Amino acid sequence: MKFSVLNPTEENIRETLLNDQLGRFEELSQFVRLLNSIDDNCTIALDGDWGSGKTFFIKQVQMIIDAYNGRLDKTCSTDIQGKFGDINRVSQITVYYDAWENDGEADPLLSILYEIITAFDYDIKNFYTNEAGQIPKTLLTSIFERLSIKYLNVSVKDTLGKLSSENPFAQIQNNKDLKEEISNFLQEIKIERGDKLIIFVDELDRCNPTYAVKTLERIKHYFSSPDIIFVFAINSRELQNTIKQYYGTDFNAYQYLDRFFDLKIDLKLIDINKFIELRGLWSDDEYKMDICYSADRVLAKFYHFSMRMTDRYFKQVRIIQKNVLTKLDDFHDKKQQHAYYFLCVYVAPILVALKLYSINEYEEFINGNRQELFTNICNAYYNNIGLKNDFDTLFTANTSMNNVFNFTIKELYEYIFTKNPREYAKQFNDYMFLDTMIQNFLLSTNILSRFSNFE
Repeated sequence: MKFSVLNPTEENIRETLLNDQLGRFEELSQFVRLLNSIDDNCTIALDGDWGSGKTFFIKQVQMIIDAYNGRLDKTCSTDIQGKFGDINRVSQITVYYDAWENDGEADPLLSILYEIITAFDYDIKNFYTNEAGQIPKTLLTSIFERLSIKYLNVSVKDTLGKLSSENPFAQIQNNKDLKEEISNFLQEIKIERGDKLIIFVDELDRCNPTYAVKTLERIKHYFSSPDIIFVFAINSRELQNTIKQYYGTDFNAYQYLDRFFDLKIDLKLIDINKFIELRGLWSDDEYKMDICYSADRVLAKFYHFSMRMTDRYFKQVRIIQKNVLTKLDDFHDKKQQHAYYFLCVYVAPILVALKLYSINEYEEFINGNRQELFTNICNAYYNNIGLKNDFDTLFTANTSMNNVFNFTIKELYEYIFTKNPREYAKQFNDYMFLDTMIQNFLLSTNILSRFSNFE
């Protein structure tokens, strides 16, 4: 079985920009205009939960800016400019820095400079000959080492052999004028490329505490030029926890970050309906999947799942429902088929969603302690026009009377999850539930770990 994840590849970024498939056109436009309006040094926190699409968002912003600054191919630039219009008249260069990818480094300063240099497509020969302005040769040599290994296919041993026996980066760290030298260095390499440098820092909240704090403090100290903007895509709660691991649990991490960031912007939740449609999670010709699709969407919205969680949820619930539906024809009695169908379409997505949302809630639910939650979810199902008919046939009675509806739901929940031992059979109008049916169903829905993501 093959799965694909909506990764922030160049193709996916371009397509979602041009078709506004995530419903963020206005938010992207406003954010780019904000960056255009900033004339001074600035640090911005783009705050969102894990899986909310922060990486996607900042890479979309980066692509928009690059489209107006000659960094993309002509066709892509023309298409994006046609979509966003007269949005960018500022000469800007963008850099994307994945902090988590670099947190094995001893110090983030060098890796940040490295990403800036590679983004500028600067001629690395200048660093070896020290012809790039008045930059300390130790700084140039250290950066050249990284560039050589990555781009010139020079072995680490050969490269290190050309360097001083002393640690060049240790030397530049002790240089009292390093801050000024870095500022001069950045001015030198960007003088013909753009008026403003925008650096997007991603995944900082996933880094080890030492590297995360070092990254923040190096940026604050060494990148204070008025034409540099840093945009941090973070989960502020998780980053605060990371900082507390470094400074101690009593440390005021909120105040620390508040002093560091000049602006804090909350990333809005995506339109779940648009995201689900974009993912193409169910194909129209799949057996009974249209009704499953509707029920599954109700649960994704009920729990306000993020992009990443929605993706994982639909992959898992699809496996469960397809697996369970294959056994539907094992029941020859129509009433038993109706009951098994109800379990597959309406109960299975609850179990999958709960296991992802909270394992404690999941345990409480299957142990019969969350009858009210089951009632609330069934009410959400019933309020969906595509699902209402199933519940009308289940209850037959006037379901506009909440006491009738809720009482039947309570009885059904108790039979599935609290009766021990369970009666051999329990009938609700045209739905006949069996003890053996429920046992097999619960076994079938328990095949996935909550950590499964199939990436």
